[in-house]
Amino acid sequence: MSDLDGARVAVTLDGERRTGEVVRTTYTTKYGQPLVAVALDEPLPDGRDRYLARADAVERV
Repeated sequence: MSDLDGARVAVTLDGERRTGEVVRTTYTTKYGQPLVAVALDEPLPDGRDRYLARADAVERV
């Protein structure tokens, strides 16, 4: 999954498509599910500017 590091991606949050850049890749401890931390281009309404998502839930843009 390190091929996603630095990639521009889109993720859907609360029905809204958001774009950003993958800043980190990690894996869940129990099943090894790949996760990516996405630095969002625009912060969420609650002020968060990063979002952790399953790697298969993001798409390259």
